[in-house]
Amino acid sequence: MAMNTLPEPEQLNYLVEEITSIIAERRFRYGVEMLRMRHEIGRAVLDSPLYRKSGKGQGVLLKRVANMTELGERSIRYCTEFATRFPIFDVFMQKWDGGTKLPVWRDVVKSLPSGERKEEEKVERCKHCFHCPN
Repeated sequence: MAMNTLPEPEQLNYLVEEITSIIAERRFRYGVEMLRMRHEIGRAVLDSPLYRKSGKGQGVLLKRVANMTELGERSIRYCTEFATRFPIFDVFMQKWDGGTKLPVWRDVVKSLPSGERKEEEKVERCKHCFHCPN
């Protein structure tokens, strides 16, 4: 049955479903492309002779690159860790175990060694002074 032969409420429901589907598809593609971009940034850094030449001074190189681009130094470091851990982007996408959830950058960062955040143990302090633990 063509859409123009459907009753008006059903046409509206059809239109809403179509728009919802378009939004979901584009968000998914956008998310994948943003992850792919970060992976490619990491690969570019890792493949650069400047990075290999820097050795222990890689942090200095990343800082210089960060100052010359829109990215932060930490973001570039995460990109390189991402590309190191998953040299092939498509392998990462195949291994991603987020159920139906699209991987987002914060999930990737949490999975990286330097991205792990351990909650600090709270120590109760005495109300009268700041230095004693009780």
